[in-house]
Amino acid sequence: MQRLIFLGSVSVSLTLMLAGWATPGQSAGETEHRTTTETAALATSGPVTAVPAALAGLPPYARGDGVDWVAALRAGRITPRADVAGQAQPLVMDLDLVIEANGSIPDVPFSHKSHTEWLACTNCHRAIFEPVKGANKMTMSAIAQGQYCGVCHGTVAFPIDDCERCHSAGKPLAEAR
Repeated sequence: MQRLIFLGSVSVSLTLMLAGWATPGQSAGETEHRTTTETAALATSGPVTAVPAALAGLPPYARGDGVDWVAALRAGRITPRADVAGQAQPLVMDLDLVIEANGSIPDVPFSHKSHTEWLACTNCHRAIFEPVKGANKMTMSAIAQGQYCGVCHGTVAFPIDDCERCHSAGKPLAEAR
């Protein structure tokens, strides 16, 4: 059984090497640049048609990067560190939030559980997200530029080119009128 360990920029390098996008010995800057470049290419390439061989043994997902990462974690196929130093332990929070999207765009149900099963809270709070409702003025433009969700999604987590993977909650009935 292949087990992958993901960790910060190391995870970017490892993911790219496993996917055949980078080679061992690349500097972090080269890897990060290639990550951005590859992410941009993936975002415009449409649905996944072939999963790189190194990822083929992981649970499939029909869209995005072709991998169901939460299922891979729960099946024990990947063993991520909760923080960069490998010292923290995840504190699983079974708390769902709804991030309201503008206009008629479907809202985003956010599962803390699927994130805190493998990340310590300090990875996101307070450096990326303020843990206060309405304090984070997210836009898709900011996310695409590597802010908010884009710190991970598009580099070490599934890409943002699959809108419905996140924007999947309907609008409240009162708002739809």
